[in-house]
Amino acid sequence: MAGNVWEWTCSAYADTYDGKETVCISKNDAKTEPLRALRGGAWNSQPVWLRSANRNGGRPSDRNVDLGFRLAQDL
Repeated sequence: MAGNVWEWTCSAYADTYDGKETVCISKNDAKTEPLRALRGGAWNSQPVWLRSANRNGGRPSDRNVDLGFRLAQDL
């Protein structure tokens, strides 16, 4: 799955990784539209960016062909 799209997460983005990205932000915090963490690179990224530890930030209102999310089923 790596490299398909930059994966949206439910956590706020911080320039300096401080561990807060392991926690989802609340709906109340989401109203101010902080930057959300994006992970993993996309189909049009350079190979060095195609890893889950690679991260960037984006606004939830951002739209682009290389942004998305993944669905998983818990069996």
